[in-house]
Amino acid sequence: MKLPLEGKDKVRSSKLARKVFIYFIILIVPSLTAVGFLSAWWVSRIIDEGSITSITQTLSQANKNVTSIINETNDILFSISMNRELQQSLDNDLTSGPLEQAQEAVNINRSISYPGGFNMRYRSFEVFAINKEFYPDISGGGYIFNNSLVKDSEWYKEAVKLGGNIYWRGPHRDYFVYEPVISAVKLIKSVKNHNKPLAVASVDIGISTLRNILGDIVLGKTGHVFLVDRNNNILFHNDPDMLGKNLDGVEYVKRVFDRDSGNFLMTENGVRKIVLFNTVESTGWKLIGIVPYNEIGGRAQVIKNYTMFVGLLCILLAAIFAYLISVGVTRPMNVLIAAMKNVESGDLDVRVDLKSNDEISTLGHGFNSMIERINSLIREVYETNYRRKEAELAALQAQINPHFLYNVLDSINWMAMSYNAKDISLMVTSLAKVMRYSLSGSEDVLLKDELKCIESYLNIQRIRYGDKFDYTLDFQDEIMEEKVPKFILQPLVENAIIHGIEPKKGPGRISIKGMFEGKFIKIVIKDDGVGMSTTEKEEGIGIRNVRERIRLKYGEAYGLLFESKPGEGTNVTVLLPGEVI
Repeated sequence: MKLPLEGKDKVRSSKLARKVFIYFIILIVPSLTAVGFLSAWWVSRIIDEGSITSITQTLSQANKNVTSIINETNDILFSISMNRELQQSLDNDLTSGPLEQAQEAVNINRSISYPGGFNMRYRSFEVFAINKEFYPDISGGGYIFNNSLVKDSEWYKEAVKLGGNIYWRGPHRDYFVYEPVISAVKLIKSVKNHNKPLAVASVDIGISTLRNILGDIVLGKTGHVFLVDRNNNILFHNDPDMLGKNLDGVEYVKRVFDRDSGNFLMTENGVRKIVLFNTVESTGWKLIGIVPYNEIGGRAQVIKNYTMFVGLLCILLAAIFAYLISVGVTRPMNVLIAAMKNVESGDLDVRVDLKSNDEISTLGHGFNSMIERINSLIREVYETNYRRKEAELAALQAQINPHFLYNVLDSINWMAMSYNAKDISLMVTSLAKVMRYSLSGSEDVLLKDELKCIESYLNIQRIRYGDKFDYTLDFQDEIMEEKVPKFILQPLVENAIIHGIEPKKGPGRISIKGMFEGKFIKIVIKDDGVGMSTTEKEEGIGIRNVRERIRLKYGEAYGLLFESKPGEGTNVTVLLPGEVI
């Protein structure tokens, strides 16, 4: 069928120009939009990454400052614990009078009034003696007490349990200054007397010291920084009410403790926020900064708005140019498009008749050649597949010389009868029937003849396997006169015996049923064997032969359906048309 060029009037009223215009818009708008969004996204990403990097560096410097205080505190506690006068006094178990105690206090006071590294960052320090009487005050901000005042405190027990390692006590009120402090607590052990516990020393760091380091960090307009210990207790926060608060169960805190450092997004009360964090290595504390995402991406939003404006302007100009180009499309395009639509709907007999000598005409000739080639390839593929399936069937039927075997089998049957060997006679007779059936020239046979062949085949297999299986045949009388392709059931029954019944422990059963179901002939071969794997279903040449013969003869709506469960058996359903097509 050829599609000629339309007349001029039809061309003037054609919608082709509008279609080409739409095609141009479809091509241009997404491209420009993609470029605009990608550009805005890339610039926003650079800005966001720069902001995140800046905050990360700020938190890193704050981390170093906190680490410096921790190291100084360690040095102070070490200086106290190794003080010679303090060690001698605490290690001395001799009882002395009040005068000696006072002189001893003066000596200790002089030696530890200003331990190494002690400065204005620290509010005070205390030494709680074990098994010693109460000592008078020691000047210089340090105080020494008997441990009876604190020995039942949880922090005291933890410090003793750590055996010399530092225990960090969360925010609490200082005994004398009444400012919130955090304390580093350490067990002092005897240097000379086998590490005998002598006292517990505590150094108090004012929250104001941490505020000087962390309080001035600015994260957007409303962002904040806080310090959390390993037990999720807040050590520092700009909000005094948050000091000492436990954050167990807070989801973002759990994520913070999964890594040493990093950042991630979260949503809190409907607001997207970015969480940045790092770890104070010596203590395992987490320094956390939280800031609303829109407060670090403000500049990015301005760039996005500008990019959107420029993008819309470009789209408008592109639409104008697309319209100007679309009105110049010539009439042969309508013919070629119509032909393509016919091919799309399945009409491969369509051709285009373009008499011009321009590029569109070249496309038309190429289109005609392409359709011719497609039709040629379809015919070649169909004929090749059909010949191949016929050859496979012929190869299956011609693997033995049927005439010679038939005559031999007839002789064997008479000999078996003469010796009263009924099983041999039945087997030979059944095999002869199968051979006679295979010699029939017609490719299509009545279903009742196919069933006779199957029954003969099953008789042979029952004799071969003894009592290994039983079988039943149940077919509606109405379908017995229907024609079906020859030998479509025998490979399926053989498959059921070999892959289902033979591996099974104990006897099995095969049932074959046939019936009308709507416009279909439905034949079900069912066994209660061991079931089959996907590979066993697909690899047998007999099974593939039956499936392809049915599809080639009747179409894709017909063929085989497999259902198999390990240990339960296999159902094979054959679907054929109710009448030969």
